[in-house]
Amino acid sequence: MGDKKLWKFELIPQGFPYIERKQKETTSSPLKIGQLRAGIFYERAAKVFEYEGENYTIIFAIDGRRAALYFYPELGRKGKAKKETCGISLSSQQGVWLSSQGIKVCQYQKIFDSELLEEFLVLKDNTDHYMLIIDGSFELITNRNSLTTNALGILGTNDFLS
Repeated sequence: MGDKKLWKFELIPQGFPYIERKQKETTSSPLKIGQLRAGIFYERAAKVFEYEGENYTIIFAIDGRRAALYFYPELGRKGKAKKETCGISLSSQQGVWLSSQGIKVCQYQKIFDSELLEEFLVLKDNTDHYMLIIDGSFELITNRNSLTTNALGILGTNDFLS
C-alpha cells in the first residue's frame, strides 16, 4: 500500500468527487452519433427538493460508452494495470440507486413502474449509460441493504414522484 509516511487522513465533505473526471478535448453529442455506445459525451445534473419537510437530492450522470471507458479507467477489476483499478466495475455503477444521507444503499429500477414517469420508461431496462441517485433521510432495514416499507412508500407517492 505504499509508504505509510505519505498517508494522510482528512475529512471528506459530502458530495466530494471521489473519482476525478478527466476531460477529453473531443466530445460527441448523442445527436451526432449513430449509436450511444460510440459516444464520447457526458452530462451531470443535480437538484434538491423538499417533500414533507425533508430535503431530497436527485443526482443524474450520463456518459456515452466510450466516455465512460476513457474517463474512468480506475473502475474495473481487469486490465493491464491492476494496481490502478479499484475493483468496482463500471456496470455496478449504473441505473437508479437509493442512498440515505449520502450512503449508497440499493438499486431501485422499480421507480419507473409509476405512470407519472412513463416518459422515462426507456431508462428502466437500459442502464448502460446513466446513473441516477435519489438521496434523502430514508429509514433502512436492520442489515442496511434496503429501505423500510415506510421509506419505499414515500418513493411510490405521486407527490414525491412529481
